[in-house]
Amino acid sequence: MIKRIILILLLCMHAACTSVIWNGGIYDADRAIDTENITQHTENDMIVGVSVVTETPNEPLSGRLVLQGVRYWYAVRADVSRDLTYVLQTKLPRQYRIVAPYSGDVLRQLPVVVQDKYQFNSDFCLDYRVRANEPNSAQTLRAMGFQQQIADTHWRKCFALVGDVYAKPDYAAQKVQVLTQRIPVALTMKSMQTKVQPEKLARNVLLTPLGLAIDVMGGAIMLPILIIGDLL
Repeated sequence: MIKRIILILLLCMHAACTSVIWNGGIYDADRAIDTENITQHTENDMIVGVSVVTETPNEPLSGRLVLQGVRYWYAVRADVSRDLTYVLQTKLPRQYRIVAPYSGDVLRQLPVVVQDKYQFNSDFCLDYRVRANEPNSAQTLRAMGFQQQIADTHWRKCFALVGDVYAKPDYAAQKVQVLTQRIPVALTMKSMQTKVQPEKLARNVLLTPLGLAIDVMGGAIMLPILIIGDLL
């Protein structure tokens, strides 16, 4: 048992000093090279239809739900598409309300974050309130995975969509379900940018040999202890 503990400590100490130098200190707050998300600009779009791409071998969009906007098309990842497609294809007497996760605030626009112009994510929930003249709606909602809220008539299901963004093609899609109620979209365009701080980079280069020396010394100190642990 003692041998195992010492071995773990040795592994943890090895290269620790050099790692701290390049990772910006204990709290990663002083890195010479760092990557961050930058919001470039915001745009608006309008989803006017949805379609499901037929499952075909070697087809990149096979089985994926496509939200067709006026400006862009949003191809939802296949494993996420199935759940939302099931909900959209199930008929209920009235429309859902699109609301924000946690707060439940009604969203006037569907929030979509576009990363580096080709990937997107969107977090939202669908709300439905069952009326007295809808005796079967509650069972339908439960079967689709909706959760009953505090009020017995209030149901909600949340989604975390991820996928790819495409410029709207000139050709028509296969089977398009035109939405009776268009969905406004608020696009936030982001990109990953790498920032290099020359002064901190030069500092790290100068300190690296010292850090490596300290790491080697730490290993040299722990190695005899480990050997003694073998003899115990």
